[in-house]
Amino acid sequence: MSKIYVDEIASKTGGTDALTIDSSGRILTPARPAFSVRNARSSAYRGTNLFGGSDTTVIFDIGNNFATSGTNDGGFVAPVAGVYSFSIMGFSSNSAGSNVAGSFYIELSKNGSQVGHKIYLYAATADYNRFDNTQLLVLAVGDVIKVDVIDGEFVWGGASYPDRATHFQGHLLG
Repeated sequence: MSKIYVDEIASKTGGTDALTIDSSGRILTPARPAFSVRNARSSAYRGTNLFGGSDTTVIFDIGNNFATSGTNDGGFVAPVAGVYSFSIMGFSSNSAGSNVAGSFYIELSKNGSQVGHKIYLYAATADYNRFDNTQLLVLAVGDVIKVDVIDGEFVWGGASYPDRATHFQGHLLG
């Protein structure tokens, strides 16, 4: 059996490292699309495009594929076709302050239509309830993934407590 010894593989034109193998044999792919954002609205939210607007903080965005303005504002735009993993986590908003129990729906939309599993939560009391969900989606180049809050309660804003704000993140698996 032959061996090929390589420490780095770079793009032909830009010189960017596409793959690095460190001395322990770990493979690093520094240009793999990935992002993490946090929404810190000053009030509860219900509607389409939870992460659109100025209340969204980009924690990191490898490849600059999370749009913060324009038509795709608040969405991840797939730079390459492949399988992606997306996660959403946050809290319901105490029934938008109405001090009652209720249901809660949140979903991912692809190019404006619901895709994957819809997150459903029923709060038996007027308390903040944690939700989280991870989904794998097959995307084509240019597909846009956004988070929509529909039917029922609101997502808690979290402006005063960024550690409790709603988070949305994703990355290319391959």
